[in-house]
Amino acid sequence: MPGGPGHGRITSANLLVRKGDIKFQERHTLWADSSFFSVFDFPLKYGDPRTALKEPNSVVFTETAARKYFGDSNPVGQPLLLMGRGLPVHVTGVMKDIPENSHIKADMLVSMRTYAMSVKPWIEDAWEDFDASTYLLLSPGADPAALQAKLPAVSTICRRAAEKIKYAVFGENRAAEGCIPPFRLRGQGERQPGQCRCLFPDRHLHFADRLCQFYHLTTARSAERAKEVGIRKCAGALKRQLLVSS
Repeated sequence: MPGGPGHGRITSANLLVRKGDIKFQERHTLWADSSFFSVFDFPLKYGDPRTALKEPNSVVFTETAARKYFGDSNPVGQPLLLMGRGLPVHVTGVMKDIPENSHIKADMLVSMRTYAMSVKPWIEDAWEDFDASTYLLLSPGADPAALQAKLPAVSTICRRAAEKIKYAVFGENRAAEGCIPPFRLRGQGERQPGQCRCLFPDRHLHFADRLCQFYHLTTARSAERAKEVGIRKCAGALKRQLLVSS
């Protein structure tokens, strides 16, 4: 495949971070490949962009996020605990706050090797796993159309993932029949209509879950009124009167 000087993956997370008695839920967290700072030009205030996300258990904060734990001091090398199980990590860098107009939203980056070793050990070989967004940096003068023409062949690597890859990665760039607008998923920018086809079952499951919740609430409410309904029946209330009073 025609490529470029760099590529990298990111996937969003929501992680508990602890430093002694200080703890925050970092809702805008990204697991990121070691190449993150070569694909994107977010500058580091502290740390080496070439190695900041290279090793397992490495964490990079934005300036604002780092200030919550370390004040204005240089936190590189400082230990932290991640998640409820207390995974030990250390700070390897602090970057400038990401501009508001960037589609990448993050207050903290954690190395992808941490993700592969401590969260999803199978991630490097899982072609069916679509948690991550992959970015490819093209060489100057490279033809994006030539790269796009090569992409469908990737689906042949894993036959079970062929349909998912076709829809989730290589979908059409315009709305299908003009009826499905681009949408946003997990804070990582726009996803196009072709990418949302494999997500439709989730919407139906969500609707079914809401129906179950409504049923349970209604049942609970009926149990609360059982004594009242019994008294009304003894007093000679008609069925329609009981329905109206509910």
